[in-house]
Parts: sequence; C-alpha cells; structure tokens
Amino acid sequence: ARMWTRERGVGPVRACATGAAAAATVLAGGHQSGWDIEMPGGVLHIVPGNAETAAQTRGPAMFVCAGSWSCPPDVYPPLAT
Repeated sequence: ARMWTRERGVGPVRACATGAAAAATVLAGGHQSGWDIEMPGGVLHIVPGNAETAAQTRGPAMFVCAGSWSCPPDVYPPLAT
C-alpha cells in the first residue's frame, strides 16, 4: 500500500509510523497479517496490533535534521531541581 502524510502546520512529511500503523490495521481487516506501507521516506512493514498488543513496525531509520529552541522563562519556568 502507498500513503502520503501531511501534518498540520508542517505540510507533507516523508514518513509517519503512526499513520502507517493505522493504515495497515484497516487494510488487515482484523487479521494479524503484515503490510508493507510505502511512503516517500521508505517502506515500513507493519503487523497490526490488537486490544492486548501494540502494532509492530520494521523499516529503515535515519537522522534527517537537528534543531534547538529556547523558551522564555516567563512562558515555561525552569523545573525545580
């Protein structure tokens, strides 16, 4: 199956494991069969979970960016140590 994801405030993203797990769960129709979900960032193999187990995901991962953000102390005060 092939899917694309757009995140609110961001736009298109290369991959979304949560979305892929949801798509595979719908496609499996209640069975525990695995699905390959193709996204622009690569393919994830998903075995859907059920009420007792989480979905299992398998696929490539790579670091794509880094960043930092400073929050003004009047917005979120520092945590007590």
